[in-house]
Amino acid sequence: MKKQIKLIAAGVGSRFGVYASYARRHPDEVSFVGFADANEERLRLHAEEFSVPAENCFSDAKELFNAGIEADGAVICTMDSMHYENAMDAMKNGYDVLLEKPLALSEEHCLELRDTAIETGRKLMLCHVLRYSPFFTKIKDIIDSGIIGDICTVQAMERVEYWHMAHAFVRGNWGNSKRSCPMILAKSCHDTDALLWLCGKRCKRVSSFGSLKHFKAENQPEGASDRCLDCKYGDSCPYSAQNNYIKRVEEGYTGWPVDVVMRDATVEGITEVLKTSDYGKCVYKCDNDVVDHQVVNMWLEDDIAISFTMSSFNTKHGRTIRVLGTRGDIDADMSEAKIELSVFGKEKEVIDLSDSMSDSAHGGGDDRLFADFLSLLRGDATNSKSQTPISHTADGYLVCFAAEKSRLNGGAVVEL
Repeated sequence: MKKQIKLIAAGVGSRFGVYASYARRHPDEVSFVGFADANEERLRLHAEEFSVPAENCFSDAKELFNAGIEADGAVICTMDSMHYENAMDAMKNGYDVLLEKPLALSEEHCLELRDTAIETGRKLMLCHVLRYSPFFTKIKDIIDSGIIGDICTVQAMERVEYWHMAHAFVRGNWGNSKRSCPMILAKSCHDTDALLWLCGKRCKRVSSFGSLKHFKAENQPEGASDRCLDCKYGDSCPYSAQNNYIKRVEEGYTGWPVDVVMRDATVEGITEVLKTSDYGKCVYKCDNDVVDHQVVNMWLEDDIAISFTMSSFNTKHGRTIRVLGTRGDIDADMSEAKIELSVFGKEKEVIDLSDSMSDSAHGGGDDRLFADFLSLLRGDATNSKSQTPISHTADGYLVCFAAEKSRLNGGAVVEL
């Protein structure tokens, strides 16, 4: 029988729901014994559900980590700007850590967290779920088998759905880089991490171009209101709050992204919230400044060239990737759960992963990542090839910072 792992958690908002869901389904594997969150109602509801005593609940993460609660590890799902301080406090108080991305908001802090984890022997595991999705683990297995030879070129794209962009990166918490961080760090650090992991090489040079082209005031339709509920275009606008939120609730759906705006939403309730919150604003009249499209070029060891594109103008979400080797290539689409493997001179093989990618979010990655963290804390995952050791995952962040530096300097090459 597996040892039950006891965890404390800082930040019990939307993202924490992934781990709460796992705990509900696997109470024999994991329990929560302490929480911290600035939202009193959210804190109370989670404490009641997981029977966490009041003395183990705090409004501030620092108090949680300093309370001396007996636990095997800590899960940190706080806002991006708090990651560095929270992870430092947790490690210094003896906790192994599962930390949501991004690692930190500066290169200096990323490296300091990496070095602290290594020096103290604490486990610091980043939530880079793509490494755990059967889609990417299968591609990794194919590459490592050598069947397509040595990697020469990788072409990757992250397709952000148009409404997802509007919700999270225009109206939402990650729309303004001064409040949060650049898009490459907030969203695409998953991709830089996965691409370096797939190739197994370090990046030497980076260049990048990108801009905020569409979601700005000069593109607001003539006569449009600054708030969706007052707008003459109503639900005819693809970015309207009516379509993104109210229509979903009318159809009986109250999950993400609706639950970010209002927990247990009703049509009447969410309509009232949209009258005053940022989620009810016109996407062309927000204070967003992060890019809506960007390309990043990476030159890796062994002369591997990577071209990565993020674009928010898509009707479906997902990632595509082509890996071109000296003996064959991989052509894969995550949204279709399909990988096409072609070895030169042989018939193409189509690999269908739909069954294995349907059991949790992020293409099956969320549950596998959390299960791996629990195994790591139990001490039975030392040979796991899908762990995300901080000594490796920090490299992807160096690419992110270099890409943003290059973008802001007209695409100038940045040496790593």
